Amino acid sequence: MPPRSRPVGFGTPRLFCKFQLVLLPAFLLSAALGLSLVADRMAQNAYDQLSARIGAHSGHLVAALSRQNLQADRTAGQDLLSTLLHDPAILCAEVSSKGATMPILTAPKGLGCIGQRDDERFQLPIGQDGHKTLHVRFSTHEVEATRQSYREFSILALVIGLLVSAAASYVSFRMFIANPLGKLLFAIRQSREKAQPVYADAAGRDELSTVVRAYNDMQKNLDEESQHVLQKSRELTAERRKREELLSKTFQIGPYPFAILDPATGVYTDVNEAWLRVMKYDRQDVIGKSAESLEIWVDLERRSQFVEQLKGQGSVRAFEANVRTKSGEILTTLMSGEFVELDDGPRLFMVADDVTELRDAEAEKQRNHEAILDAKAELEETNTKLVQQTRELEAAQESLVQQERLATLGELTATVSHELRNPLAAIRSSIHLATQKAKGSEIGIERSLERAERNIVRCDGIISDLLGYASEPKAELQEILADDWLLETLKDQETGKTVEIVYELAAPGVELLVMPERIRQAVVNIFENAVQAMADVPAESAKLFKVSTSASSKNYKMVFEDSGLGIDADNISNVFEPLFSTKSYGTGLGLATTKKIIEKHLGSIELKSDRGIGTKVTIQLPLKALKANAA
Repeated sequence: MPPRSRPVGFGTPRLFCKFQLVLLPAFLLSAALGLSLVADRMAQNAYDQLSARIGAHSGHLVAALSRQNLQADRTAGQDLLSTLLHDPAILCAEVSSKGATMPILTAPKGLGCIGQRDDERFQLPIGQDGHKTLHVRFSTHEVEATRQSYREFSILALVIGLLVSAAASYVSFRMFIANPLGKLLFAIRQSREKAQPVYADAAGRDELSTVVRAYNDMQKNLDEESQHVLQKSRELTAERRKREELLSKTFQIGPYPFAILDPATGVYTDVNEAWLRVMKYDRQDVIGKSAESLEIWVDLERRSQFVEQLKGQGSVRAFEANVRTKSGEILTTLMSGEFVELDDGPRLFMVADDVTELRDAEAEKQRNHEAILDAKAELEETNTKLVQQTRELEAAQESLVQQERLATLGELTATVSHELRNPLAAIRSSIHLATQKAKGSEIGIERSLERAERNIVRCDGIISDLLGYASEPKAELQEILADDWLLETLKDQETGKTVEIVYELAAPGVELLVMPERIRQAVVNIFENAVQAMADVPAESAKLFKVSTSASSKNYKMVFEDSGLGIDADNISNVFEPLFSTKSYGTGLGLATTKKIIEKHLGSIELKSDRGIGTKVTIQLPLKALKANAA
């Protein structure tokens, strides 16, 4: 029999297939790993950006909260904390004080981070003392979405590459791998069925033989490792029993009331000594019974709410509820509960914090606060009454002083009128006669006689002012066309060319019911004061007297503005006082009389002045004055 010859070219395809089997999967795995690393890197960048963004928000908030007195102004602190929820990634936030069981501030308000589990969390100290801490929980859903998108892309690329690799490797796999692997798989199946190591034939020198030898070594190692694991399992079981005993002891000696319930039946499976001490029960009275049968919950609706939260969230934190002890005492507690999976099935772990004394103290504090507020309100009411009485007393005192002034002024006016006017009339007659005698002569006393005549007229005017302010002459009310009457009154005043009068009359046809002569006196007094104020203005400066009017549905307004030297700010409040004057002559009754006339017509007068700029007087008169008050 001739020897079998080796087919030409057999070695090259076989070598190619070996390289293909090795390099293509390696390339695909490397590509998939690279894409996965890129995905993780992009996700890490997204996570870093998310952390930086939330850290920036939290940092700004910590800076703002550090400047707040959170105990005194919780509303402002609550508003600041709620701004964190504007970031969609932030689930909740809490500000807690060191050692406190309840947070100071929560966002969302009233809930905080209760029930938030699947999220990231970090905390920042508030202020330099570090007694308060900001806790922020935020969602990484957007980061996971980024990671998932890149992973899907890498998986798609891997699947496409695997399909290409599978198509290229199928023939070579069938030719060079399937049969040797069959032997290996047979040995593996025998090992599984016999539950002991079965070694495969590894006589060849090809790659699969190397794999088989590795399999045989692995079987040997597994056998040794299984023995080691079995020994380790025994040790861990013993350690677990020790830990369970330690947990049981910790459970029993814990300071807070702790209970374990079967969620399927609602009965107590275990309670610690603190629970028995607070609730005043014996252990045999509790184990195997439910809270409902023991009537522990005072408000069954609150119990239903607690159960609903447990079912919806899996845990409850600091749920306030009233419970009844065996003796009938009502306690206020903060309950927390969470489902835990134990060897004998799921259990509900519940812990309660007795805050009865705290709530009583808070209620007492609230009552004291309300009592303080009531006392403060009563004090403020008393203070308001005292202020009102003081103002009434000041007004009465001012009225009395005004009456005394008027009485004194009346007496003075009567004396002046009687004692001065008759001598002044005689002097005036004598001067008139002397003036007639001096006409045509060259004695040179004409100017002196004119000066004496002017001063007599001035004295007579002073007497008239005194009589006009001290007495109130009766006059008849008349209807006048306001703008026409004002224009006529001012045109009757002699100003020569020294003062320019500017009119802006914007209330044509408006009628007033007034005493025309009295109102004329008021307007003339204002005009004469303006002319006298502008007399000291330099000749090169403009001397303007501006008059403007307007009307509303109720009032007629007149505004008089001059370009005089103005009035000092210290004297503004006294310009309407009788006998007050800043001029070296006059009685100081002009503006006082004007104010009296305007108020008699149920109107108002206001004066504003700037030193060196001028003075503005505003008068408002009602369109329908009352006859009884104006008479």
